[in-house]
Amino acid sequence: MLDICFVFLYKWDNRKENMTKHTIKYHSKSDGQIIEREFDPNAEDQREFVAKTGNLCRVYFDVEKDGYRTATNDWIVSTS
Repeated sequence: MLDICFVFLYKWDNRKENMTKHTIKYHSKSDGQIIEREFDPNAEDQREFVAKTGNLCRVYFDVEKDGYRTATNDWIVSTS
């Protein structure tokens, strides 16, 4: 039984390592610095919209913070 559990866990860990990592990078007004975070591109409530101020916004699911965040204006989305 232990051998079967080990094989299952080993395959699960390898699958996680081979998954594509998605990151978003943007300037944070509140922190005054460049933020780069891993995000889940398949989260349900992600969207892009134009705010009343005219800024282009993107709501994304921040994996590290386990919640939704909003990037405004210029952002860079990349995969690795």
